Amino acid sequence: MGFEYRENVEKPGIGFGQVVVNVKATGICGSDIHLYKGEAIGALSELPIPFIPGHEFAGEIVEVAPHVTQFKVGDRISAELMVSCGHCFYCKQGQRAYCTEIRELGVDMNGSYAEYVAVPAQNLHLIPRNMVWEDAALCDCLSSALHPFEKLSAEILKTVVVLGAGPIGLCGVQIAKSIGAKTVISVDIVQQRLDLAKQLGADYAINPREVDAVKEVQGLTDGIGADVVMEMAGSPATITASIEMVRKNGEVVWMGIHGEPVILKQFLVMSKAIHIHGSFDYTWLTFERAINLIASGRVKVKPFVTHVLPLREVSRAFDLLTKKEAIKVVLKP
Repeated sequence: MGFEYRENVEKPGIGFGQVVVNVKATGICGSDIHLYKGEAIGALSELPIPFIPGHEFAGEIVEVAPHVTQFKVGDRISAELMVSCGHCFYCKQGQRAYCTEIRELGVDMNGSYAEYVAVPAQNLHLIPRNMVWEDAALCDCLSSALHPFEKLSAEILKTVVVLGAGPIGLCGVQIAKSIGAKTVISVDIVQQRLDLAKQLGADYAINPREVDAVKEVQGLTDGIGADVVMEMAGSPATITASIEMVRKNGEVVWMGIHGEPVILKQFLVMSKAIHIHGSFDYTWLTFERAINLIASGRVKVKPFVTHVLPLREVSRAFDLLTKKEAIKVVLKP
């Protein structure tokens, strides 16, 4: 599919309940890579063409619609990805991510790969004045990594395996450590990413191309298996590995995105009494927690931002990512 950079794009008009934001920095998400490749996954199957992608961003409000009172021109903000209707069964319960009329910024409505973006005020979060734009743009990324941990019922985490050491997985390693996991194991097929996972707190780093990752996890846990396995890579192989690595009565969270069918060993899930959670998007409170984690330095996002490029080099940015020569790219309009 690919993306095309265009100059002199018209500034978006402002709708009811919206603000217009001058984008200062915008990150490239893994879901954007699927869009770039033209891969049809879930809501990405039907795209309005043309459209402006991008949803991980931070910027400054330059225009506010009438009746929006909680924000003003000059406010520094970041924003949530999902735009909910506010009146369906799930929205009324405060579960906006499950909205039956959900729309995605950068998919169903023009996103942040632009100088300006119009966003519903309900999606905005204020960011600290001393937070740099590149960090603030990754609040959505961290929120996506944090929400799976909010689903866990285990109060004591001895061993956590994080499958995938991309931006989400690298956030996951740090979150696991911050909530008290004694041992965190990072698994990925790219050595550069594993090295960074170790720098960010992983106790062990396993490359499945060099060793049998399931046997390694079993060996590191005295044959018991991990208390929790976070699937943050998005592939059939890691989905399968997650249920093989977890201990009996342990917990698995799936949040990686892919569109391929997966064959599961149902008897293994049943006999091990594995608790499997799906994680999609996040909550308003999750996003606030992510802002605080970055602001306090408890989770560091800067180390995995390997490239900061001008927006006009968007094609180069995606080329780097698809070739796995970059971990995270932030664009500056």
